[in-house]
Amino acid sequence: MRRRAVILLVLVSLLIVVMGAAANASPGQAFYLEKSCTDVCEITHAEGPFNVLIGEMINYQDRVLRENPSGHFLETARITVVDDVGNTLLGQIRFKDVAGHFTITKGTGAFQGVHANGTIVFKEVAADGRWVYALEGTYHFENN
Repeated sequence: MRRRAVILLVLVSLLIVVMGAAANASPGQAFYLEKSCTDVCEITHAEGPFNVLIGEMINYQDRVLRENPSGHFLETARITVVDDVGNTLLGQIRFKDVAGHFTITKGTGAFQGVHANGTIVFKEVAADGRWVYALEGTYHFENN
């Protein structure tokens, strides 16, 4: 009986520690961003801490574009966005046809400790012929 009480006490203690760590984590905040693309993609609308990126280009590295046997267009790439003062976002995209997912895994400067993820969807063809995509998701900054 005493052994069960000790085990129960240990489990309750662990639960309290885990719940405390979860309470200290930054909650995800929603954001919305638009990019317009031809051969390159430019951020044309952004909210929250990402609004400083309006007008900046999304640089794609290690880009893989292919069509699978069933005719679907697939794309994966690492991405980098650098604003005019050197703040940087690093991440990746995964895309199938006209929708996909993005993950921001690292930032520098004002974006240090940022993590973000969400969806990418085709929105429209703009009057100037560029394709407009909406990126919507959540972000948080790690507690340093």
